[in-house]
Amino acid sequence: MAVSAQDVKKLREMTGAGMMDCKEALGEARGDFDSAVDLLRKKGLSRAAKKAGRETKEGLVAALVRPDGAVGSMVEVNCETDFVARTDEFQGFVGAVIARVDQTGADGLLEQPLAGDPQRTVQIALSELIGKLGENMQVARAVRFEAPQGALVHAYIHPGARVGVLIEAAADKAVARDAAPFRQLVHDMAMQVAAAQPRFISREYVDAATLGKEREIARAQMQDSGKPAQVIEKIVEGKLNKFYEEACLVDQPFIKAPDSKVRDMMQQVGKELGATVTVTRFARFVLGESF
Repeated sequence: MAVSAQDVKKLREMTGAGMMDCKEALGEARGDFDSAVDLLRKKGLSRAAKKAGRETKEGLVAALVRPDGAVGSMVEVNCETDFVARTDEFQGFVGAVIARVDQTGADGLLEQPLAGDPQRTVQIALSELIGKLGENMQVARAVRFEAPQGALVHAYIHPGARVGVLIEAAADKAVARDAAPFRQLVHDMAMQVAAAQPRFISREYVDAATLGKEREIARAQMQDSGKPAQVIEKIVEGKLNKFYEEACLVDQPFIKAPDSKVRDMMQQVGKELGATVTVTRFARFVLGESF
């Protein structure tokens, strides 16, 4: 059947697909727009499959924290080039994904309806965007923190949106989430995690396997030293302390005052608040690192 240019334009505006694709879909669907949209979605899925092998090292890390600091979310969405990452279409998709995580969490994210568009799942919207922009894309990972009473969630996205941190801190006594020293402390902790890349909150969080591996490496480095066993063990302990300073947040030198440890700054702010403040969890996303 004949397809009018006006109908082709309308379908293109609805889907973002190419003019010829829209014309072919309308012809195959005999002018039925819903069927034509379904056909284009299927083509989008096909195109996505063809591009699935391409590396996705660009994209955006994005975060959303509710104004009261009770709930925070972070996502990483990847594409192939920085050019696509800066398009309105890609950034709009990322915004809709982070809004969905904020609403319902990260579990089964691809099968959840896209925020603001309940007729499409995140997966379908992603496949359509792949077809439209011509690059492989992936929703790499997502996380959502819902803070218990007395805790505060904060996010920090480093300029360029390639590194992001979502962090939660708690006070053992009643401290208002909007208390300026509390919020500043948590912000500083998020920046610390972004810059210094800790793997653990404190040495108590280091698992036995990791600790055993570090001990083994330290001993192996000293096996040909000719030093007495007791001396070697002291050196090993010194190397472990160095490991803690690099890997554990509270043992790290504070980025704003390198002569002090992070724990010292936390204790100082805690005294000001009249409470003990602890970091309870954090997530650090680096663009492309998940692959």
